[in-house]
Amino acid sequence: MRFTRMKQDKLRKLRISIFAYSVAVLILGGILFEELLSADRDYFWKTKNLIGEYLCDKGILHTITEGPADSERSAIHTEKEKNEISGVGYGESSEKGNGTAYENIQKDSSLLRRYRELNGDVVGIITIPGSILRHPVTQSPERGEAYYLSHDLNLKSNSHGVPFLTLDSDLTADGGTAILYGHNIIWTEPKDIFCDLVNYENLEYYKEHPVIEIVTEKGTAKYLIFLYALIDTSDPDAFVYWENTDWKTEEEFAAYMKEMERRNWLDVPVDYSLEDTFLTISTCSKELAHSGTNRMVLMAKRLMVGEDYMPFVLNAGMSESPYLPSKLRRKQ
Repeated sequence: MRFTRMKQDKLRKLRISIFAYSVAVLILGGILFEELLSADRDYFWKTKNLIGEYLCDKGILHTITEGPADSERSAIHTEKEKNEISGVGYGESSEKGNGTAYENIQKDSSLLRRYRELNGDVVGIITIPGSILRHPVTQSPERGEAYYLSHDLNLKSNSHGVPFLTLDSDLTADGGTAILYGHNIIWTEPKDIFCDLVNYENLEYYKEHPVIEIVTEKGTAKYLIFLYALIDTSDPDAFVYWENTDWKTEEEFAAYMKEMERRNWLDVPVDYSLEDTFLTISTCSKELAHSGTNRMVLMAKRLMVGEDYMPFVLNAGMSESPYLPSKLRRKQ
C-alpha cells in the first residue's frame, strides 16, 4: 500500500512537472515569436528611415528623417499637400512647362540615388502625397518578378516586402501601362504600403489625393488617378488586366479600357487615348480579404508638367453601379 501511494505521488509530481514545463515552453515560444515579429517590423522601419523615408503613426505621415529642421518639416509637407490639391507644381524644375512629363526635383533625385546605392534593383519611388504610400519600386529579372513580395531592400525575408514592377513594365517608357504590385498592409500595425487605397471608395478622399508621384532616373512625374476597381481573379468573367498592356491598336486599347471602366468605382471626366501613358497598381482588396484571388486595382494617367488636372478632380463623382466580383454581387 505504501509503495503504491509513493508511486502515485511520483506520478502526480511528474505530471505537474510536465505540465509546468509545457506551459513554460509555450510562454517562451510566444515571447520568441513576438520578438521575431518585432525584430522584423523594427528592421523594416529602420531600413526605411535610414534612407530618408517617412515615419508612419497609425496611418498618418508626420515627419521625415532628413532635410529641414523639425520645426520646418510639417509646414513644408502641409504646403506641398495644399499645392497638390490646387494643381500647383511643387519642387524645383529646370524643365517645367516645356512639354515634358518630368520635373527635375533635387530632393527626389537624391533619395532615388540613395535607394539605388543600397539596392540596384530599385527603379523608382512611388508616392501618393498625404498618404502612407512613399516607397521604393523594385524590378529584378535576376531574382524573379515576385522576389520583393517577401524580401526587403537588404534581401532579407520580410513580410511587408517592397512594391515591384512586372518584368515587362517600364516606368520611363511612353505608352501602355506599367503594372505595379505590392502588399496591402491594412490588418496589422503599423499599416503600410497600399493600405490607403481602399479609401478611394470615398469621393472626398479621392478629391484630396488624386495624384500619384513617380520618381525615376528621368525625374518626377505625376499621374492622375481616374479608376478604382475590385476584381476577383477566380471569377469566370474576371478581366485579366495584367496582360496585353502594351496596346498596338486603337481597338486593343478601347477593348481594354471598356473592361476596366465597366468595373470603375470612380467617374472622373478625364480624356485619355492610346498615345497616353498609364500606371496600374494591383494589391489585395479589403472586401475580399484572404481569398487569395482578390484584387484592388488603381489606374492613373501620366500628366504633363504644369497640366491643370483640377477641373477633372473637382467634377469627379462616383459610378452608380460598377461591376463587382461575384462574391460581392451575392451580398447585395
